[in-house]
Amino acid sequence: MRRLAGRFLILLFLPLAGACAGEGAASISLEAIVDTIGGIEHLHYPETGATELPWHFDTVAVIGGFNVDDPDYQFSRVGRYGLTSDGAGNLYVLDGQGHRIIGYAATGEIIGTWGREGEGPGEIGGWGGVLAMGPGDTLWLADRSNQRITLFPTHGGDAASIPMGEGSSGFGGRLIATPDGALSLMSSFSFTPGENAQMPPRPVVRIDRDGTVTDTLWTVPAPRTDVVTVTSGNNTMMMLMSRRFSPNFSYARLSDGRLVKQDLADYDVRMMDPDGTVRRVIQRDPPPRATTEADRQREIDEVLEPADDRDADMQRKQADAMTFEETIPVINRLEVDHTDRIWVSVSETIPDEDERLDVYSADGRLLGELRGVELPDLFFGDGYAAVLTRDDLEVEQIVILRLVEEE
Repeated sequence: MRRLAGRFLILLFLPLAGACAGEGAASISLEAIVDTIGGIEHLHYPETGATELPWHFDTVAVIGGFNVDDPDYQFSRVGRYGLTSDGAGNLYVLDGQGHRIIGYAATGEIIGTWGREGEGPGEIGGWGGVLAMGPGDTLWLADRSNQRITLFPTHGGDAASIPMGEGSSGFGGRLIATPDGALSLMSSFSFTPGENAQMPPRPVVRIDRDGTVTDTLWTVPAPRTDVVTVTSGNNTMMMLMSRRFSPNFSYARLSDGRLVKQDLADYDVRMMDPDGTVRRVIQRDPPPRATTEADRQREIDEVLEPADDRDADMQRKQADAMTFEETIPVINRLEVDHTDRIWVSVSETIPDEDERLDVYSADGRLLGELRGVELPDLFFGDGYAAVLTRDDLEVEQIVILRLVEEE
């Protein structure tokens, strides 16, 4: 492994046995090269040699699907950031089409619903939003359509609202409620046809309980984009297209308030204080690989898949207008589980596929890896996880899993 001149490097062996809850299966791991730069510790792990964790997920319940008649188990337009949970281990789902929040026990039984469509108190706008669990088991819904955060107490009581800051077009990505407010990725972009527009950098901000944006913790680099005009028959569409294989972005919060995030094409996971100060960086080989013609063709074929509600000629022209980054991002996304372990999903040969899951302790020590397992969309409760999926008829479902940590 290459050493960089002029930097302090040591080899660090990271013993793992009994380090924290749930880590007993990973008693031996890799040596990491520690590269300290400007007071920030970089842990660099080799590509091979990690412990293969003998863990697996068992299915506990499947919620939803075409054959379900009960309206309490029917939902649509559920996104990854429309899932959250409470301290008792219950799962909450933002039903974007039904304009409501549905609560389920970890075993799949319904426990209640909150909200309805509208603009009034306790109502949810037509665009859905982003969901989080706040102090006192209060649901926080970033409702972009109504330009507010709505708070729904799960144990009874009236909903309350926090207006979004003036000039804001809403919050995107993950919403994280904190004791004194919330953290969110700000969305402030608008596209005017004809201008040579580019996406601006995206700040992750701290929001006070009155809706005021108090500070910016860090800024996510903007993806490179291209202005594209597509004409098919009498239809002309001007759009801003992100380049395929732009670096992914995800972040999560540890129980002590520290944050972890990734937003580069490289394997680069940043561990930060609650104020956004970077303290440690996790890296692992290999570096991003070059984009191949096969990668490009796979994306084009996906755009060209036949669909009853799509114009085939428009699909072809959109595919012809696609542009691509020169490298494939290594990391797809990250999540934090119930014991503060950091799960990183890695693409090795197929872009955006969870081909390997790397699991780290809360201090950045590599516990091991899993293969052939998809990273859940949410970890919740005592060892539970939720995955968004669809049945054979493409109707949305949620699969509740239980993590089994075999020795």
